[in-house]
Amino acid sequence: MYYFIFYTILTTIILATTWRYISFEVRKTLLWFYIFYFASNMLGAIIFGLAGQISYGFLIDTIIDQYIQGEYVTGAYASVYWLLLFSPFLILPLVCLRSKYKLKIDLPALRFKSALPPFIFCVVILIAVMLAEIAFTHSWGILTLQNLSNSKEDYTDYIIGRGDVYASMSNRFFGYLYMTVPFFAHIAVYHGIIKTSHTLTWRILAAILIVFIALISIGINQKSPLILFLISILVGVSLIKKLSVKFFILVPVIVIGIVNFLQVFIQGSDGWSILLSVFHTLFRAPASLPFYVNYFPEHLPFVGIDFGILETLHIPATIATDNIQMHSIMWGQYFEKFGITGSVAAPFQYRAYAQAGLFFALSNVVLVGLFICFFGWLYKKKILGDAAVSHAFFAQSLIVLYYLSQTHIRDCIWSSYGIVWVIHGYLLYFILRKLTAKKIYTLN
Repeated sequence: MYYFIFYTILTTIILATTWRYISFEVRKTLLWFYIFYFASNMLGAIIFGLAGQISYGFLIDTIIDQYIQGEYVTGAYASVYWLLLFSPFLILPLVCLRSKYKLKIDLPALRFKSALPPFIFCVVILIAVMLAEIAFTHSWGILTLQNLSNSKEDYTDYIIGRGDVYASMSNRFFGYLYMTVPFFAHIAVYHGIIKTSHTLTWRILAAILIVFIALISIGINQKSPLILFLISILVGVSLIKKLSVKFFILVPVIVIGIVNFLQVFIQGSDGWSILLSVFHTLFRAPASLPFYVNYFPEHLPFVGIDFGILETLHIPATIATDNIQMHSIMWGQYFEKFGITGSVAAPFQYRAYAQAGLFFALSNVVLVGLFICFFGWLYKKKILGDAAVSHAFFAQSLIVLYYLSQTHIRDCIWSSYGIVWVIHGYLLYFILRKLTAKKIYTLN
């Protein structure tokens, strides 16, 4: 309790004294990260952190014992738990003060203006590759609501089947679904809002991409990434034009309502409820945090530093398995009997702590602060293209920042929701735009 009060006061002081000295673009990026982090981790983690000291009665018993499979923070590790939890608020504003220093780098060779022909070529290539992979793996059946509704009879069979389908798809397929195709959707939305002579065409393309992403996501039961994509569209629109408070409240409620309807449709009303959705949203990621500080390094050795760079270059390297170990401890007694393995969500600093301890975890917070400064700088300088391309890259970078509240830096670079897939989309568009530059269809 004392640690919570102390870090809350310290956070208030740091934010109050530094916020206005951070550049506007970086401040905007940092604000969205804080919104993601607070909603997906902070609120639930505070309840878990205080649960062993303050009795919440039936509510906490329901969350920890019946739904989440959580546990309390032991007294010896409470200081580590609270320091890690508040570290993004304590360290990031100080790192982001560097954003006031103006970077003099300019890369005009990377700039280009959006045009319809190369954009359509890119979209056709990406969708064709994804559909070809679905056909090659014989996974068309997952894209039917009839198949999803069969899970009402045996949800465990459905989960096992979904796991098999997920394993059959490549990292590239999910990278396109989560990051690359949404990058192009943001470009189309931008041009659909900023009126040009081709506004209607851009709006049609935006609608096609949004529907395509939604259908594939629902078909493979990837509801959380779909919610993130739809919210990222909302965030992207808010960056282009001023929206009313009602719009900000109504749209997320509608999106979450639709996804909950799908969940009930899939699992059946007896297996899912709105209350479980609330629990899942607030406590899914925070549930693992007490395990991290209670088990590392007291019962489990640190797993070793893993940024994924050596492995990506096919050089033998350490692979962090902390999230898999935590999943086995928390859920192994249920899933392992069905031959299912998985991983739990945890913010980047907790996963870094499991890799190499407290100092390495805090160093990762500093590194994320530098990332945030870099994203804000790209957005301000429009280094990677015109306003539409810079907007799309920035909007997808915010999604990468969200995933930092769910996993560690390695995954946010290389995995299916890593920044590498946004760069992939940018390079594809850049190359095709340069190849067609002389056949002008440039939009201003």
